[in-house]
Amino acid sequence: MKTRFSILFLGLVLLIAIPSCSDDTDENPPVDVVIAPVTPRAESTSSVFTEDVVFDLPAGNWNQLSSITFEVAPKNGALAKPMKATYSKSALQEKGYYSGGQLTLPVFGLYENHSNTVSLSQSYVNGEVQNHDLEITTGNYQIDGHHVDDILVITNNYTPTTELGFSYILLKTRKGPHVLDVDGELRWSALDLEPGLGGNASAMMYYGNKFIWGNSTIMQMIELDGNVRDVVYQTGSFNQTNLHHDITAGRDGILLEVTTGQGANRHFQNTVFEVNENGEILKEWDFGQIIVDHINANSPIGQNPHFLVQDGGTDHDGDGNTDGPVDWCHMNSAIYDANTNTIIISSREQFVMAVGYDDKEIKWILGDETKHWYVNFPSLQALSLSLAAEGKAPIGQHSLTIDSDGNLFLFNNGDNSDNQPAGEPAGEQRTESYLSRYSINGPGLSAEEIQSVDLDQYSARVSSVAETSGYILANFGLANDGHTYNYILDRNTEEILFMTRMQQDATDGNWSENWHSDIIDLTDIRYE
Repeated sequence: MKTRFSILFLGLVLLIAIPSCSDDTDENPPVDVVIAPVTPRAESTSSVFTEDVVFDLPAGNWNQLSSITFEVAPKNGALAKPMKATYSKSALQEKGYYSGGQLTLPVFGLYENHSNTVSLSQSYVNGEVQNHDLEITTGNYQIDGHHVDDILVITNNYTPTTELGFSYILLKTRKGPHVLDVDGELRWSALDLEPGLGGNASAMMYYGNKFIWGNSTIMQMIELDGNVRDVVYQTGSFNQTNLHHDITAGRDGILLEVTTGQGANRHFQNTVFEVNENGEILKEWDFGQIIVDHINANSPIGQNPHFLVQDGGTDHDGDGNTDGPVDWCHMNSAIYDANTNTIIISSREQFVMAVGYDDKEIKWILGDETKHWYVNFPSLQALSLSLAAEGKAPIGQHSLTIDSDGNLFLFNNGDNSDNQPAGEPAGEQRTESYLSRYSINGPGLSAEEIQSVDLDQYSARVSSVAETSGYILANFGLANDGHTYNYILDRNTEEILFMTRMQQDATDGNWSENWHSDIIDLTDIRYE
């Protein structure tokens, strides 16, 4: 919805001399302004969480403007900190928000069905700051004919002394990114701004004030203020690729998990690209080839590495014929660990594995040692971390992260392998999922599970963990009852402070396929 605010001039003369040093300065300092009551415009849109505030700003004010900031006041009793954003003058200019004496300022993060108080602050080069408060009333948010309250069920166990280390959660859904605050209020949705975006989104992250997602060869990017850009990433040494599962921050760019090749020569979900925001490849890791090279260099003559790495166009069973592709790896998470300069991947079918960022050598493997990869490949056995007694190895795991102490934290699903060769061991099958934290000694090839959180839930697939400032966010993307759950817990006590349950049924249009959740900071966004 666009709202027009008129600016009334009081004719105030300020006796302050401002030196003119460029075309963007003016000898006269900005006059004081007053924002009139809200008057909705006829051409209002269906946007709920974002409002374009349009008001007159004369050239004298614009020439000396330094930045403009808005802050959305929390509801009474809210735990979430205010959503706040600052636009520099150059950012406003670059985004085309000022034209013909009018400034259009997208204000986002509004509460739905609420009279929102928004504080507006204009800063000028002479040090003057003009502050204004305005009210923006919003309507209900619906998607596929459902109000959010029909889908989200909230349980809040906060105490008056609770102080979380974060305020906002990115819900990664099949229909694009949504932002939920820690009070259970939905505060932003890509579909609210661009109903045609999202599609069947299968990989997503928040990076550099924008959401990035995609499911093929295109990275779609949308900023919180609604600016959209599509980027076709390069395919490197491969003739065809498809983006899947997750996008994370790399050492020098963005890590993309991709399937490569096509048809009978397809390599399912075992490759990582690092790209910049223009889609240009900075580095690539073919983990299938990395494993093949290691087995060939460190195994008895004649051992067939493709008995494990069952890529398309290779001989899996040693009969001299090439075979079609098998989803032998099913990579679902790839992260960069700055502490060890490694890329760590989660292969749902096999294990967690660390590889040197530069040398691409396998450093260690952590996984279920009753599976095919360990039982039949001595060269991989030699790299398996010795797990301390009573520690639970990751099985069918998702969502790798490195905590503030340098430990590996992951969602330990517990579902064994689907795609081992006929007759080969698929590993242990569990009936509960855990949030597992490991202290890893890579050079010593040892590990200890130092925390195992049991929430009496099981999610065979998808799901995630994240944490900051002593609090854990856990997503059970597909729990036993068919719903999705998000929990906030105290890391030390493991007490559940907050829970959402997303109803999943045939009528919700897959909105509630929230396969992964992340902690994001929207309390001081800056567009420079």
